[in-house]
Amino acid sequence: MALPNSVHFFAHLRLRGKFLLAFLLMSILPILTTNILWIYAHYDELFGDPMAIMDTVGFMASMRQTAEQATILFAITLGAVIYLSFLLSKQIVGPIKKIAEQSREISLGNLGYRIHSQDIDEIKSLADAINAIATTAQENISQITRQNKLLTALRQLDNIALTSREIIPLCQFIVDLLKKELGYQIGSLALIDYKAGTIRRIALSVAGDARLQEVLKNLPIPYHEQVVSLNQDDHLFVKAVKEKRNYYTENLHDIQKGTFPPELSEKIQRDCGFKGIFIYPLITQERVIGIIYYLSSLTKDTAPPFEFELMREFSSEVARVIDNLLLYLSVKRDREVISAERNKLAVTIDSIRK
Repeated sequence: MALPNSVHFFAHLRLRGKFLLAFLLMSILPILTTNILWIYAHYDELFGDPMAIMDTVGFMASMRQTAEQATILFAITLGAVIYLSFLLSKQIVGPIKKIAEQSREISLGNLGYRIHSQDIDEIKSLADAINAIATTAQENISQITRQNKLLTALRQLDNIALTSREIIPLCQFIVDLLKKELGYQIGSLALIDYKAGTIRRIALSVAGDARLQEVLKNLPIPYHEQVVSLNQDDHLFVKAVKEKRNYYTENLHDIQKGTFPPELSEKIQRDCGFKGIFIYPLITQERVIGIIYYLSSLTKDTAPPFEFELMREFSSEVARVIDNLLLYLSVKRDREVISAERNKLAVTIDSIRK
């Protein structure tokens, strides 16, 4: 059924205008109309024969007639006000009630639920404000959850660092943390051999990933034998090392150049199902000792801002732990060399004495 033009006009008014219109109708219109009718009824007395107003009986009868007309007008006006109030209630109270009902879903913990409103601007603004609150709460909870996972991963990293005496098991533990605690699809780590001028892949998180394990079986070059030359300037690993900055790509071939053809890199990425590759150099004391990279279903555009902070902080701690172990192993080797030389010297001295 088509709505009257007055309803359409009322529907397009802003909320403030609707209240103002209702107020005007209830307060001013009855008084104004009564005065107009009274003037109309006494036009002759007011603007005609001056002596006519002295007819008291006629004047009072006219007043009673005017009062009756005013009563009828008041009833009509009251009906109009009730009609407009009904429209106001339908367009304001109804949508607000609907929003209240929908917001209960959010209050029960479903922060992914969103309120949809096509009502007047003020009601839509209210719905948008509630949605914004839910979005902020969802992001804050997600950030706190990720931070707690990061703290758990760092705690485990510190614990293993106290007992680790070999570099490869430590690196494997680190990439497994990326998958198990931080939730990345694949974590991988490579270390730099400055004497050989190469970057060698050391560890890859494969536990529980049947697709990745199948891919690794069919590689033309085994993962742990894949080496990148530090002179290969178009390789993202080399760029990250030389520029000491993190890189991002959605193309696996950017970190497989010189190892696999582009077609094979594309197939591996498609089979494993990751989208974004976040590459972070492991920097300690202004020196890059390796590369850690995160393969994720997230992209640079879909990852929340705190995700980058998480990767940066974890990478920094990994660099510290690996550097400490490398320093320990270096000192251990030096001690072994000194001990061996000392034994040789003792043998030589003994032979001289004899």
